[in-house]
Amino acid sequence: MDYFMTMLFMLISSKGNFTAYYDVFNYLIDIIMLYVGIRRNRFRLSDFRLLAWTGVIYMAYMIFRWIFIVDLPIRYFLSDCNFFVERIVMSFLLCAVLRENTAYFIVKITIHLAAFGLIMYALQLISGPFVGYIGRIINLPPRIGNPGYTNIIFFTYDDMNHRIRNSGFSWEPGAYGCYLDIGILMHFLINGFKFDKGAWILTASIVTTLSTTTYACFAFIILLYLRVNGLKLSTMLLFAVPLMCVVATQVPFLADKIGKTWQEDQYNLAEMYRLAGWYQKHGGQLHLNRFGSFIYLYDYFGPYGFFWGVSNAYQSITPIADVLNISNGDADFLCKFGVVGMVFFLHRYILFLKKFLYRNEYIIYCVIIYLVLGFGEPMPIFSSTLCFLFMYHYTNPKAFFTKREEEELTGHELEPEVASV
Repeated sequence: MDYFMTMLFMLISSKGNFTAYYDVFNYLIDIIMLYVGIRRNRFRLSDFRLLAWTGVIYMAYMIFRWIFIVDLPIRYFLSDCNFFVERIVMSFLLCAVLRENTAYFIVKITIHLAAFGLIMYALQLISGPFVGYIGRIINLPPRIGNPGYTNIIFFTYDDMNHRIRNSGFSWEPGAYGCYLDIGILMHFLINGFKFDKGAWILTASIVTTLSTTTYACFAFIILLYLRVNGLKLSTMLLFAVPLMCVVATQVPFLADKIGKTWQEDQYNLAEMYRLAGWYQKHGGQLHLNRFGSFIYLYDYFGPYGFFWGVSNAYQSITPIADVLNISNGDADFLCKFGVVGMVFFLHRYILFLKKFLYRNEYIIYCVIIYLVLGFGEPMPIFSSTLCFLFMYHYTNPKAFFTKREEEELTGHELEPEVASV
């Protein structure tokens, strides 16, 4: 039951399938998790203290900001409240039900979905129209208004924009890469930084995304892996860093793509209101890339808005909200919750990391990975990412390492047991 519950949680979190159209699925998974938690006696008083304490901090900040900082109608405050109920409570329930096995099941589901994605990706390269035909037979609602987009719940294929890239179970390759990078990072944390079969599956999947942000963060994950496994910092600086620089400058969708993205964003920013007028007249959206999104939001809301945040529904405040598509997850998070919210989240994230990593250097790598992923995609508000708000409370590294030793002795995988106390 835990496996299928986590699978449903991850698919809803992915926002790549038809569940993204209906908020009822968020509450459906909440009901399922409540049922499992009560039925199997998983909940403890400390769980609800944790949720209550988090809720008090969150609501106190939202109330303070709405009364003293921002001058907005009450619907913006209600949107902030809804985010807590719809997203944060959902992430809490998964952690409270799975307890110390939360990271284990998230990683396991990510690996299994990635393995399925590799099979479908191979089929996509062989015959993309056939994958699209499968989607049309199943005939589920698409995630976005794109005639070339098809989703079969566990896999997405976009014949117009990502014909040779792997979107996996998310809505596009970059977002999928976020799940894969976080997945392999957590996999290394709970398996003692061993490059096993699961790590190879995730690595192969990362390669197929052809995503600049995903590759950049994966490079930091590999550096972390090498450092934890004994690579000296001097050796890394002497060999690994120059090698990464050569790769970044020679692979066309890395440094070259970043330069082109910057130039495109500068043009879009300079011509923004003229382009917005055209889209308002003819339909469609003005897509700002990572740099343009950050610059536009910072210019519009200013450092004061970035520090305190504005609202979960901040986009409706902008004058061209009806046609503007923001793609920078860090800027999006700052506009929703500000630097104050970011610091609070990173504090909880670091508490989780400290369960496994004993050097500040390693933790800095992990924070960089989080921030870089967020710069490229709205990863900070993924439901699976929000689990870091609570996982530190439940994680027990000894349970993972004891299990790994038993698996090595017996030669087969063991299912985790949830503690009853």
